[in-house]
Amino acid sequence: MYAEIRGIQKSFNIMLRNTGKYCHITSPYFLPPKSIRDALINAKQRGVDVKVITQGLCRTPLISLASRHIYGLFLKKGIQIYQMYNQELHAKTASIDGLFCTVGSFNLDDLSYKYLLEVSITILDQDISKQMNEQFKIDLSNSVELTLENWESRSIWLKIYHWLAYQLCRLLCL
Repeated sequence: MYAEIRGIQKSFNIMLRNTGKYCHITSPYFLPPKSIRDALINAKQRGVDVKVITQGLCRTPLISLASRHIYGLFLKKGIQIYQMYNQELHAKTASIDGLFCTVGSFNLDDLSYKYLLEVSITILDQDISKQMNEQFKIDLSNSVELTLENWESRSIWLKIYHWLAYQLCRLLCL
C-alpha cells in the first residue's frame, strides 16, 4: 500500500526531470526530500529557470527555520528563492514550461513526502498553465528574493539555530 499512495511524489519528480524551460514552485514549506532536491538542481543545471516562493512568516516555525539551513544548497546552484511576507502563504503549486501545472495539498517536506496522504491535481492545459504562471508572477512581485550573500551573512548563532532546527526535523520525520 505504501508504494500505491506515492503517486504525487513520483509525478512531481517526473515533471521536474522533464522540464525544459521553467519550473515555478509555490510552497509554504520548502524542505524537499533528497529526490526532489536533486531533481531541482539537475533541472537548473540543464538551464531550466527554477524559482521557488515560500513563506517568510510561518505558523510552523520549526520547518521554516529548518528550511533556512538548506537554502544555501539551492542558492549556490542558481535556484532563486523568494519569501512572501505580506500575507500568509498556503498555496502549493507548480507551473512547468507553460504546458502543465499542479495544485494540491502536497508540501515539499519529508512529512508530506513520506507519511501523509496528500491530494494534488495535475493539469495538462496551456491556458490554465499560463494563468497559473501569471499568478506566480504576481506573487513573485509581492515577495523578497533571498540572495546567497544575504543567506551567508547570517550570524553564527542563527546558522546554529537553523542547523539545530534542521536536525530536529530530520529526527521527527524519519
